[in-house]
Amino acid sequence: MTSAEGLYNTSIRSLQSAIAYSKLNDLAINPDKTTQVHFSRKKAVPASIPNISVANQTKFLGVTLDGSLTWADHVNEICKKISTGIYVVKRIKWIGTLEAAKIAYHALVESHIRYGLIVWGTSQGNLKRILTLQKKAIRTLANLEPLQTCRDAYRTLGILTVPALYIYEAILHVDQLHLQTHMEIHNYPTRHASRFALPQHRTALYEKKPSYIGRKFKNHLPDYLRNLTGKKLKNLLQEFLLERPLYTIEEYLESTNTRTTR
Repeated sequence: MTSAEGLYNTSIRSLQSAIAYSKLNDLAINPDKTTQVHFSRKKAVPASIPNISVANQTKFLGVTLDGSLTWADHVNEICKKISTGIYVVKRIKWIGTLEAAKIAYHALVESHIRYGLIVWGTSQGNLKRILTLQKKAIRTLANLEPLQTCRDAYRTLGILTVPALYIYEAILHVDQLHLQTHMEIHNYPTRHASRFALPQHRTALYEKKPSYIGRKFKNHLPDYLRNLTGKKLKNLLQEFLLERPLYTIEEYLESTNTRTTR
């Protein structure tokens, strides 16, 4: 376990190495974009690095990271971008065609939802916030009233719900990692041989790791999907989720659990 003092020393060495590398390769470090953020639930906070400002959050490759990793600030930014995108979709739908409006939806709404979804989607509250906005876009595309249900519209339009997008991204993520299945551990066929082995853990936070939750999601798939990999899995998984307009992760786990335990 790394102590606060050890983390401080490691941070100093890493910063010095980064500065040396930048000078050697004629790169300039922007002091205004160099901040120190402490990611931990512990009260022990390492000392501040000299000449580096301390912040509660920072932005990296367009993703806002806060010290507690709640992703609330990042989702706030997504909501603003989606709201702007929905306005454009409405205008295009009003003066153009459904196909043109769908193109605008994918470019201005879904693209923001997908970016970084595998990390910020770990919070059910975040998924619910984005789903509420996504429904507005779907109702616009399907010519529905504000209080009308839009589950069938997702299926008709061929658009995945936010929870379905998260499940899709998480499963494809673990598919690329080539993690162990029960068959590879026991070397003999069992009832759940094709399922991923879930590692033991002590905290609920561990279950939010993409490499863990993705395995859990794939284990709940029917046999014909769970045994697939690569492009075949990608295509058939999308079809599978399109037929199931999910509003929550629990819906997916409950419905697939009933199927796989029969």
